Amino acid sequence: MDTHHSLVFRFLLDRRFHWLRYASLCLALLVFSISEISFNYNQLLNSDTNELYFILLITNCFMCKILLFAVLVKVLVPHILNRGRYGFFILNLLSFSLLFVVIQYVIEGVICSGCNITSRYSAPLSYIVLDAIVLNMQWFIVVTGILVGICIKRMAHEKQLNQQQQAEKLQMESAMIKQQISPQTLCTTLHTCGERAQSDAEATSAALLQFSKVLRYQLYDSRRELSLLKSEIDFVREYLAVLLFDGICKSFTINAEGSIMGVMVPPLIFTSLMQYSEPVGNIDCHFEVNSDNLRFTLSDGRTYVDFSTAHKRLLQLYGNRYLLTISNFQIYLTIPIS
Repeated sequence: MDTHHSLVFRFLLDRRFHWLRYASLCLALLVFSISEISFNYNQLLNSDTNELYFILLITNCFMCKILLFAVLVKVLVPHILNRGRYGFFILNLLSFSLLFVVIQYVIEGVICSGCNITSRYSAPLSYIVLDAIVLNMQWFIVVTGILVGICIKRMAHEKQLNQQQQAEKLQMESAMIKQQISPQTLCTTLHTCGERAQSDAEATSAALLQFSKVLRYQLYDSRRELSLLKSEIDFVREYLAVLLFDGICKSFTINAEGSIMGVMVPPLIFTSLMQYSEPVGNIDCHFEVNSDNLRFTLSDGRTYVDFSTAHKRLLQLYGNRYLLTISNFQIYLTIPIS
C-alpha cells in the first residue's frame, strides 16, 4: 500500500486540505466546549430564558480554546518548537494554558453572576481542582494530536528535502563527470599528439604520459569524498601541462603558501574553475593555507566566467561557508578546511 496516496496521509500533509484540518480541529474544540458547559450547567437546558447565557458560556469556552490553539500554532511552534527549544516550549505552553483557563473562569463567573445562576466555581475546592485537571487533560489530548501531526509533517518534509538533496548530489556528480573527461580536450590533445608525433616525439611522449595521469586521477582518485591538497596541486600541475601542450595556455605558474601537509579538499574543486573554451595567456595559480580556510587565486585574464555549475557544487559541499568572486581579472575561491 502506497502511504503517500492514502487518505490519512493526504489529510495530514496535503496543502489542499489545509483548511479542512483547521475546520476539523475547530469542530472538535466546539464539541469539547458544548460537552463541558452542558455537564456543568445542565440546569440552563431546561429553561428557555437562559438559552442566551448558555450560548454565551459555550462561546466563551470555545473562544478561549481557539485562542490558545492560535497561539500554539502561530507562535509557540514556529518560533520556539521548530528551533529545538523544547523545555522553553513546554514552559510557555503550560503558562498560556493556565492563562486562558483563568480567562475562561473569570468571564464564565461574570456571565453566571449576570444571569443569577450558580457558577461551577462556587463548588468545593476539590471539585474545582478536579474540573481544572479534566479540562487540561482535554487540552493535553488535543495538543498531543497537534504535535504528532506537526512531527509527521516535519518528517515528511525532511524526507522530501533529503530526496531533493540526493537528486542534486547525483546531478552534481554527473556534471563533475562531464567536466572530468571533456571530449573537446581529449580530441584536441590527441590531434596535437598526432601532429607532433614525428617532429617532436619526446615532447609528445611526455604529454601523453601527463594526459594519462590526468585521466587516471579523474577516473579513480576523484571518486573519493576528500583528497589531499598536495595531490590536487599535483593534478592541477599535470592538467595545466596538458593545456600548455595543446596550446590553450602559453605558460603557467603554481605557488603554495602555508603548510599543505594533511589538508583535505574535495577532488577537482580547482580544475572546475579552469574550463577554457578558447586560448588564454599565462595561468597563475596561488594556494594560501591559513589556520581555518584555504584561499585559491586564479589569474588567467578572463573577465567573465559562467560558474553556475561550480556554484551549485560549492553550495552543496559548503553551504554558505565559501566565497567565490571575480575581481581585477582574478578569480578568488575561499573554502573552509577545518
